[in-house]
Amino acid sequence: MEPNWGFTAVGFVRPTMQEIKDYLIESYLEKMPNADFSVGSILDIQITAEAEVKAKQYADLERALEETYLDTSNGLFVDRNVRPLGKKRKQPTYALSKVKFKGTEGKYIPRGMAVLTVSGLVFRTIEEGAITSSEGIVLKVSSEHPGSKYNVSKGAINTLMNPDIDIVSVTNIEAASGGSDLEKDYELKERVYGGFIKAENKPVDIINFEIASIDGVKSSLVLENKSEIYKDVVGPHSLLAVVDGGKDEDIFKVLFDFLPFGVQTKTNALERVIRKVVSDGPNIYELCFLRPEEVNFKVKVEIVTSSTVTEGEKQAIKLMIEGLYKDMKVGQNAIPKEIFIKLGDIIHYNSLKVSMSKMDREEWVDFIELKPTQIGRLQEVIIVG
Repeated sequence: MEPNWGFTAVGFVRPTMQEIKDYLIESYLEKMPNADFSVGSILDIQITAEAEVKAKQYADLERALEETYLDTSNGLFVDRNVRPLGKKRKQPTYALSKVKFKGTEGKYIPRGMAVLTVSGLVFRTIEEGAITSSEGIVLKVSSEHPGSKYNVSKGAINTLMNPDIDIVSVTNIEAASGGSDLEKDYELKERVYGGFIKAENKPVDIINFEIASIDGVKSSLVLENKSEIYKDVVGPHSLLAVVDGGKDEDIFKVLFDFLPFGVQTKTNALERVIRKVVSDGPNIYELCFLRPEEVNFKVKVEIVTSSTVTEGEKQAIKLMIEGLYKDMKVGQNAIPKEIFIKLGDIIHYNSLKVSMSKMDREEWVDFIELKPTQIGRLQEVIIVG
């Protein structure tokens, strides 16, 4: 029976040399039942050489396939295939946070001092200063290595790598964020294919997709208003891009490259934090770019069970909730729906209440509604039970 190798319904199948050799021996035995294929025999040497040639042919064909087609490629071949399309793999980024040091007044904290989490994730100070009061000093820290695993919760960084009697406590006063992993093959492919799909849609979708593809961009929202009056937060005849992460110059390049037809830009448009580009056409068309306003919020979970909720269960619930809200998008409301769905996998409860509040107030509500120019940042999880 002819083997199912090469181009098949399930993709390209490359046989091993031994599989090819076994198939060739089987074919010969059908014609010469008494042939000698023992190791070292003339036929064995001949079949082995033929199998090596065919195995190399299949390997060369698979390699050519990988080099030519994006959907069949892996690793470096993916990078090579997306390069002519103007794309490149997103590189890993470092997580950042702020750590408060308390201790002896006058104690100097240098750049590069190592602090870590209980699990051993290392962060280092990227600022320096001295403890000047009982309140301590707050310094920025960066993860020692890039990666999403460094996006730890508030209070998770709480240990000095090298203990110091003049430093009594360290703790990060905000969740670490910004850490990301090297973009995987399938993620890069989806991003490239998504661009082809988006190209069939309206220009605002294309702009949003291109901005989201920039290294370091965690979320973006592009809004367009073609009317004569203000629409939500967007002015008349205006396009607004709200971008979380990424470099200004990379974002501007995309905005300028993908401007709606007929919009002319002015050369001195890049002067303020909120930049505007105005056309000289009959209808003034503004292109605005700004960073989202961060809205810090907290979540309170009140659980009634038949027994006391253990500390281990509380920690598991806290980590689950932090995971749900760690990558919120620009303009995305903070709603507790997923908490209700996932909590049952952690603990059996009789009743459950989930409420939310902004950090600067104690008004507990069912969800946090955000404007298109805002982005939610979870800062605290309170578990009662």
